[in-house]
Amino acid sequence: MYRKSNYKHLFFDLDNTLIDFDASAKLVLQELFTEHKLERFFTDFADFYTVYSAINKDLWHQYKDHKITKNEVKFGRFQKTLEKRQVSDETLWHTMGDSFVARVAHKHVLVPGSMEVLHALHPHYKLHIISNGFNEVQHAKLEGTGMRRFFDWVILSENVKAQKPKRLIFETALKNANARKSESLMIGDNFDTDITGAHNFGMDQAWFMYHKEYELTFEPTFTIQKLTDLLDILSHSGLRLKRNPE
Repeated sequence: MYRKSNYKHLFFDLDNTLIDFDASAKLVLQELFTEHKLERFFTDFADFYTVYSAINKDLWHQYKDHKITKNEVKFGRFQKTLEKRQVSDETLWHTMGDSFVARVAHKHVLVPGSMEVLHALHPHYKLHIISNGFNEVQHAKLEGTGMRRFFDWVILSENVKAQKPKRLIFETALKNANARKSESLMIGDNFDTDITGAHNFGMDQAWFMYHKEYELTFEPTFTIQKLTDLLDILSHSGLRLKRNPE
């Protein structure tokens, strides 16, 4: 969809939009699998990762709906994964839960084009983050990657007490940024939280198809397959966006 934009504020999701959280998490999980000799219980890492991923996804959905606590996600994903192989070891799942959160905050795999996009957009727009991730992890990632300097506001669900796609987190973000819906664009990979949340709030969206497993229930304002496609969309506003190397 083409349309001339008057955007002043760009709100980015963080995980799997700017930072490849899935890739970063997988590296940490591989480390933990080896260190704790989990091949005793699983056929191989792929077996462990398949079980863990399904459990982790389910727990995050429950957390989003306020059915469970942060710690039930943090430790429960390892507890339930191990219990799938009849392993009941509270010390092990607590150790893995703490280690995972501590390490993933400093294991940075960037989405291709993320730094180029931030360098290009920062001189022309107010940039902000809206994320459902844990506070300590998201702040560490922003500082560790050098991305924090690009953003005026970092809005985290843990502070707002509401996760995307809830209306409250978008209301809080626009209020803090002193922005209007008509001059704001939400950019994210998760169709169910980032895009649906912004759409229901009345805010334009750019869906980044980093993962394509979502079933669309409406047509987003924009759809991009590469993060750098965002520069072409926003160039329609008349700005000449300089592309910088990563």
